[in-house]
Amino acid sequence: MSRVSGYMADEITMEYITTGGDVLISGDAEMSTPLLDNGAFYFDDVPPGSSVVSIVNVEGYNPINKLLDVEEGEGDVELGWFAGKAIPKSMWGVHNDYEEEEA
Repeated sequence: MSRVSGYMADEITMEYITTGGDVLISGDAEMSTPLLDNGAFYFDDVPPGSSVVSIVNVEGYNPINKLLDVEEGEGDVELGWFAGKAIPKSMWGVHNDYEEEEA
């Protein structure tokens, strides 16, 4: 099992994101953890396989995804930084999710 870590920083200022949020692993592994106050995250005991790591629910930023491939016997996996793309404050809380109407 591997330890997976990384952090989120603003793509322009390079400052760590300290406003909270959630980090999810989905795919061959299903895990979640909060984004820490210093912008970092850690997952212990991630099994081998292919997954997607997503940082979501960070106020003022779009969700971010990265692919994660953990090989059997692999040690720690450092994903590095996730570049947080800010959303204009006027768009906070606005969703572009549309459901198709059934005929």
